[in-house]
Amino acid sequence: MTISKRIRHTVYASQVWYHGSPTARMTFEDQVWDRKRGERDLNENGPGLYFTDSAKEAKAYGQYLFEAQMKPGFKLMPNKKPTLNILLSIFNKASEEDQEIFLSNWGENIKPKEALANYLKPTIHDSAVALYGDLVRSPADWVKIMVAVGYEGIVIDRRESKHLLVWNPSKMNITSSDLKTAKLVEAKPLETRLLNLIDKAKSTNKALSFEPSRGVFEEFESKYRRIDILTSGKIQLFDKAGNSQTFSLSELVNEY
Repeated sequence: MTISKRIRHTVYASQVWYHGSPTARMTFEDQVWDRKRGERDLNENGPGLYFTDSAKEAKAYGQYLFEAQMKPGFKLMPNKKPTLNILLSIFNKASEEDQEIFLSNWGENIKPKEALANYLKPTIHDSAVALYGDLVRSPADWVKIMVAVGYEGIVIDRRESKHLLVWNPSKMNITSSDLKTAKLVEAKPLETRLLNLIDKAKSTNKALSFEPSRGVFEEFESKYRRIDILTSGKIQLFDKAGNSQTFSLSELVNEY
């Protein structure tokens, strides 16, 4: 690593990064890595957990603002040209099924390096994103491969801000005052958790929204995709199809 690159890496490591989310959450380990194909455009820079150095920009993505810094040893993908060996290492980490489909799309009896030569883009990241979909079809698999070949994220320069695209959330120290709200959903009786959140929603005159998951209203996870605590004291649940039901506290506690 050159001196200038080492200095830049040190600056990025001390940088505070921001992530905006529409729902409170306790972990990013269960991250949905990309948008669903066919429903919305895929993320421009590929799958990952997106941070920005602009708090204002992050807040535009959701009411819960998370602040984060890289942990020591965070491995950034360098902004340099790829080699065929780097692309081959990505290919070798893909599933056998993905490899077979990829090669068959380039013709009979083609060798991996011959097909991969078509993906020698200006940077490693450009090449890796081009291989997403063509080689690796699953966003979760693509993210795992980035980590397996030695990269935990990349810094992307934009016109008015910088983005940090993270593939290994365990290598980020995530803190935020908004996590205090998320902590209200930790292991306590359901009625106590809901009462705490209703009090907060009423006192701040601000509805609260959560995605049921492990450790966060997991009793609703199998049936519902979102739970909203309204300023009126009601609780609104959204099922997997997007339909909603509104309950009083007593109604919901009695049902569960």
